[in-house]
Amino acid sequence: MAFTFHINDSTNPKVQAFMEYVKSLDFVKVIEDDSTVFPSLTDEQIIERVLITRKEIQEGQLISQNELVEKIKKW
Repeated sequence: MAFTFHINDSTNPKVQAFMEYVKSLDFVKVIEDDSTVFPSLTDEQIIERVLITRKEIQEGQLISQNELVEKIKKW
């Protein structure tokens, strides 16, 4: 039997206590995977974002490639 848990906030003390408890069970083998799960957008959210971006472009609210790179570095 296998279960997969996706935990969004691993800093939550309750999550840490739960994982320590699970790891302490002699019949459980824990395989940790630190991969990041990126949230996805619904079709409606994608359409909304495209419409907002189109409006920003039409209004001249543009940034250069270099400005974009600098913004990304701050994330």
